[in-house]
Amino acid sequence: MEIDIISHLHTLGNDLLHYLLPFLFVLSLVVFFHELGHFLVARWCGVRILVFSIGFGPELVGFYDRHGTRWKIAAIPLGGYVKFFGDESAASNARFGSALANG
Repeated sequence: MEIDIISHLHTLGNDLLHYLLPFLFVLSLVVFFHELGHFLVARWCGVRILVFSIGFGPELVGFYDRHGTRWKIAAIPLGGYVKFFGDESAASNARFGSALANG
């Protein structure tokens, strides 16, 4: 019975490797091009962009471009965002966003 459980765990690990990683890769590509649309339109309209992020949470890698935008890849690859200069609305600010959600 113990060998049977181990083989099932091994199969589960292979399934995660074969399905989850490609899913996250494709999701990251979709998010990148979606956020790139926001980025390009904002730049075209003269809006300064502070951050272009793929993923949420702690930053894994990043750099600044010549316009001062921080490009980064974060630890949780389930979305992304573009932060604009002067965007201090409650929905865009984590400090106020939780208060907004709580009513």
